[in-house]
Amino acid sequence: MRARVEGLRSDGAELHDSDAATSSRDLILDAAEKLMGKKGYAATPISAICKESGLPVGSVYHHFGNKAGILAEVLNRGTRRHFAAMADAARDESEPELRMWRYYEQAPKLLIENVDIIRILFAAIQQSPDSSVAAHAHAAVELAASILCTLIEPVATLRGVPDPAATALRLAHATITYTWGAVLTAGYDLERMTAQMAPLYDLVRGAIQVEAIEAGMAADNPEPQR
Repeated sequence: MRARVEGLRSDGAELHDSDAATSSRDLILDAAEKLMGKKGYAATPISAICKESGLPVGSVYHHFGNKAGILAEVLNRGTRRHFAAMADAARDESEPELRMWRYYEQAPKLLIENVDIIRILFAAIQQSPDSSVAAHAHAAVELAASILCTLIEPVATLRGVPDPAATALRLAHATITYTWGAVLTAGYDLERMTAQMAPLYDLVRGAIQVEAIEAGMAADNPEPQR
C-alpha cells in the first residue's frame, strides 16, 4: 500500500486522520477516472479500482458506498476541475466577449487534459434513463452548462438579446454537444482537437448576433393589432 495512505506522507511525516481520508478518496477517484476513461464505466469493476489505487475494497465502500457513488464524485470533481481551469484562462479579460473568446480558445488544450472525464460522461449519459449512473451524468451536464452560462450570458446581454439567460443555456448545451463530437473524432490528438473546435466560438457568437438582430427587427416591425 502506498506510503501516504499507511499513515505516512511521502515526505515521512505522519498523516492526520482528515489528511488520510482526503488522500485515500483522491487515490480512489484518480484510479477510477483513469480506468473508466480508458475502459468505460461498465468495464471497470471495483476490484480494478482497488488494485489501481492500492486501497482495500472497504475503503471504497466507506467513502463512496458503491460504484455509482464513485462515478458521481469522479464526474463532479472532473467537471469542476475542467471548467474552473477554463474560467481561470478567461479571468483576466475585462470585456465579456474577450472572456468568452478566451474561454473557447483554451478549450482544445483543456479538453485534451480532461478527455477521460468527457469520455466517462458521454458513456454514462447513454445508460438507461432510470439508472443512477445516467442521473449522475445528467447532473454533471447541468453543472457544466451552468458554468458555461456565466461566460455566454453577459455577451448575450451586451448584444441586446431579449432573454439572455435562456439563450445562454441553449448555447451552453449546444457547446457541450459539439464538444462531445470533437472528443469522439479527435481523441487525444491536440492538433485535431484544435481544428475540430475552431469554429465553435464563431458559431456561438453568430447565434447570439442573429437573435439580437431578429429582436431588433421585431421591435422595429411589431405585429399588427387584430
